Amino acid sequence: MGSACGETFRSRLRWMVGLIAGISAIAPSSATAAETAVLRQGLRLPQLAEAPAPLMAQADSAESLQLQGYQQLGQGNYEAAIALFAQALAQFRAGSNLAEVAVTLNLLGQAYGSLGQPDAAIAVYQEALDLARRLGNTQIEADSLNNLGTIAYNIDNYHEALTYFEQALDLNRTLDDQSQTATILVNLGAVAQSLGDYAQSIAYLEQSVTLFRSLGDRASEAYAMTQLGLSYVRSGRYPEALVELQAAISIQQAVGNRSLEAAALNVLSLTYFRLGQLERASGGWQQALEILQSVNSPVTSAYVLGNLGGVQESLEQYALAQQYYEQS
Repeated sequence: MGSACGETFRSRLRWMVGLIAGISAIAPSSATAAETAVLRQGLRLPQLAEAPAPLMAQADSAESLQLQGYQQLGQGNYEAAIALFAQALAQFRAGSNLAEVAVTLNLLGQAYGSLGQPDAAIAVYQEALDLARRLGNTQIEADSLNNLGTIAYNIDNYHEALTYFEQALDLNRTLDDQSQTATILVNLGAVAQSLGDYAQSIAYLEQSVTLFRSLGDRASEAYAMTQLGLSYVRSGRYPEALVELQAAISIQQAVGNRSLEAAALNVLSLTYFRLGQLERASGGWQQALEILQSVNSPVTSAYVLGNLGGVQESLEQYALAQQYYEQS
């Protein structure tokens, strides 16, 4: 295939690893397509996740409705989650439990965002932010800002996302919340990538890797390494990218996070493609596809199928390329 066609494919490569996932912040054992495509949102429900059996039995309580909504959210049942959060909100408002109103609004925003309704998500996130500020609750304020940054990023408002994340970062540093600080550094790194500021992206991501490593959070460390590898690729620093990505894959294999292993494989394959090592790129994408199909991740499988089509096109295997494109 001629170089012009190769460049055409290169311009539309699907990176698949934009930001850290929303659901993983509150349900790390549940790997979903979101884990390789969207960013971690500031949602915190430890008091519910660890709730004793008597609380679970109160099926109509606001807390139980909130928990049920969260569970539906984690399972991808977004409309059911919205209905449950609406019921929980009504009860929390009636009881003047304003902190839980703000928490539930943040959860509701994620459900709207997952349904592709950014305007609705922004409205409830902004309400949560305003309420958190009225209450003087810095933690919920920081989480709401992070969530607003998520939506801004997802609708390509990168400068707005940057502003929200910078505010969230400052607040989490004030709170000495190192885990969430590291998370937001990853998000800032991804935004800087999208703005083409790779040096700044690398600076954010190196800080995040170091911080996650100090916390012993290996899965998140490896995800940050994957993002760092992507910034190295985009800035043409391929040897450094290979080191980061191969290490990230080893860690994800060790911790058993298959979706994020596939995300790292995807970027590693992109690195090989950029280096002209097409057979290695194809093999890596095939591995990533098999993993994603095994964990039932259709959205991100489609990304990898598109990449497989592109590399086969570059290898002049046009019939096979067409098959991959049709599946993607």
